[in-house]
Amino acid sequence: MEGDGLHVSRPPLFKGQNYELWKMRMIGFIQYNGMELINIIKNGIPTLIDKSGELLPFESMTVEEKRVCQNNAKARHIIMCALSEEEMSKVHAMVSAKEMWDTLALTYEGSKEVKRNKLTMLKRQYEMFAIEDQESIQSMVSRLQVILNSLRSLGSTVSQYEINDKILRILPAKWRAQETALRTSKDLEAMPLEELVGILTIYEQVIQNDAGSTKGKVLALKSSQKNVKKKVPPKASEDIDNTSDDTESDDEISILTNKIKRLLRKESKRKEIRFRTKDGKEQDERIIYYGCKKPGHFKLECPDQVEEKEEKEKKKKFSKKKKSFMST
Repeated sequence: MEGDGLHVSRPPLFKGQNYELWKMRMIGFIQYNGMELINIIKNGIPTLIDKSGELLPFESMTVEEKRVCQNNAKARHIIMCALSEEEMSKVHAMVSAKEMWDTLALTYEGSKEVKRNKLTMLKRQYEMFAIEDQESIQSMVSRLQVILNSLRSLGSTVSQYEINDKILRILPAKWRAQETALRTSKDLEAMPLEELVGILTIYEQVIQNDAGSTKGKVLALKSSQKNVKKKVPPKASEDIDNTSDDTESDDEISILTNKIKRLLRKESKRKEIRFRTKDGKEQDERIIYYGCKKPGHFKLECPDQVEEKEEKEKKKKFSKKKKSFMST
């Protein structure tokens, strides 16, 4: 069917495929040739057909009946010119344009039950419709219009408010501000779909430009940092690294901690340090407390001092008990 029947004076050709698309094009072509022809296809000519299914004699018709008969012949001719030989063989013997149209619809759309099932499936698709990841507004609207056109071809229409509301509801979370602005500033019931798509497309371009500029700045910053590290000499790079206060403070703390640990280890080992004299004999260099003249400890660690402290504490406790006993 592609490439055929697209001229304004030639009906779209139907070869047994894509009936819904052909039907929509055909209705437009018939309307272009006269709105009365659409009425003939919808209502038929029951008063001009006898019981045997043949047309009444043209001479016996009134002026109005002759006009209706002429429109039926015109509509019938358009339908026949729009069919391939195989498809025309199915309806060429019918005298009514309505009968021809209904036969094609029953053949390719099915009975009322089949239409009802198709309609249910399409409504389900409409309800579950959602925008895909990284999909553009134009692509999303195109997919939605295919479903809407299929619904219209089966006699089901969706209001303009429902269409606009559906589009706004399925937008990603980052569009929430724009959705709120449109709901508060625009009348979704009277707003054409083209206007809504235009506004969303502009906002989509703004988001893409912002994302591109931000990504470009990040890449430029990373490349500049790499270039600085390559060009700066080692000493200068150390100075640049030390400009960070957090890094510098962390380094100082770690250095001080290591120094303190080393001093503590040295202090703990000083008591055990020995050295050799000139004659080769080992000699203690351990600390000697002046009180007891014994090496290896300070005053607080002296065993004699510990014993004296314990005796003093015992005397204090005894004196307190004695005083309390005398007072009683």
